[in-house]
Order: sequence, then C-alpha cells, then structure tokens
Amino acid sequence: MKNKLILLSALFMLFVCLTNCFQQHSLKIVSDDYCDSCNKWSGYYFYHRYYLEGKENCLDSALFLINEALSRCEEKRYDMSIRKLAVLCGKQKYDEAILFMDSISFAGQDYSCYKQVVFNRIHAMKYQYAEEIPQRNLYLQETVDLLHDYLSKNKLRVDSVWLNHNESSHDSLWLATFQYYHYFSILNGYKNSIKELDSLYNNHLMNEYCHERLVNESECAQLRLFLGI
Repeated sequence: MKNKLILLSALFMLFVCLTNCFQQHSLKIVSDDYCDSCNKWSGYYFYHRYYLEGKENCLDSALFLINEALSRCEEKRYDMSIRKLAVLCGKQKYDEAILFMDSISFAGQDYSCYKQVVFNRIHAMKYQYAEEIPQRNLYLQETVDLLHDYLSKNKLRVDSVWLNHNESSHDSLWLATFQYYHYFSILNGYKNSIKELDSLYNNHLMNEYCHERLVNESECAQLRLFLGI
C-alpha cells in the first residue's frame, strides 16, 4: 500500500490544414474544440477518476484521448506527451514511458535539467514498484544532486522568490525547489529536509512560511511534473 501511495504521489501531454480560407477557419474551430475536449477529458480520467478515485480502468480512456490529441493537435503536443508519461507510469509501463521520452522536445520547458529529472523519476518509480529500493535511491540521489546544482547556480533568484514570497513569477524555480525537497525527504527524512532549509535561512518567519509552502505544495509539484498543470 505504501509503495502504491508513493507511486501515485509521483504521478500530464498535443496536435491539420486545408486550402480554402473559410474551410481552414471552420476546421480550426472544430479542431480546437476537439483538442480542448481531448485535453479536458484525458485530464479528468487520469486525475479525478484514476488518481483521486483509484479507478485504474480509466487509464485506458485517458490514453485513447491522449493518443487522439497527439495525432491531431500539434499545439498541445508537449502537454499531452507529459500526460501520456503519467498514464503509462500509472499502468506500470515504465519501459514504454522511457522509450516515449525520445519523442518529446523539452527545449525551453521549465528548468534546464527537467528532462533528466523526469527520466530519473520514471526509473525511480519502476524500481519502487519492483521494491528494489537501493536502485530507486540511486536515481533519486542523482535527481537531488541535479536539482541542488541547478538551485545553487540560481541562488539569487531562488532567494528572491523565497524572501519576497513571489512564487507566481518564477514557476520553474518553485517546481525545482519543491521537487528537490520532496526527493531529499524521501532519501533523508522530512525533518532533515527542514533542517537543510533552516541552514539556508535563519529568519524564523521566513522559515515558517517556507515550511508551510513546502508541505502544502510538494505534492502539487509532483502532480505538475506528470500532469502538466
């Protein structure tokens, strides 16, 4: 049960032309509506029906809609691809998810090591499912090291986000920070992750704010990693 909860906590993805201008415009409206529907309902089946309600059979419905979007909706390709990774992982098809990553362009998406973090996360989920914890921890530790390096290189920006409580303007920094402390806490325990945060910021009110945000947002960051929201 614990392994399943950890796997679930971890656990988003994408897109025709004609000649006549009027036909193009009409078809685009239909196409946009269709793509939006695929996006909406694949998210519903994955997030609400599977993730929240545990209806594993809904993963097939989500995957069908995602594949439809991938074949017709180019403007949603990235988001639908990320969601497909989530669905494949929900179906425990980790090797297929890893192979599918080759078709995704991560250029300009989130932070610089995001693709490697996703890659490591899928491997970690694979070994978590197989109850091979030492192997899982190798991938998590590499992820922690990658994120630590990224956050260290962007320390001034990270400090500004924390100190000014201005998370909305630096989404990728928040995502990287939440993921860093989430993975760090899996390896070292939540109390030790808080101690590390305390060592960076001595201001008591700042720490109280950071602790609250990390507790409330870390799971959301994990969802965003796979659901693309």
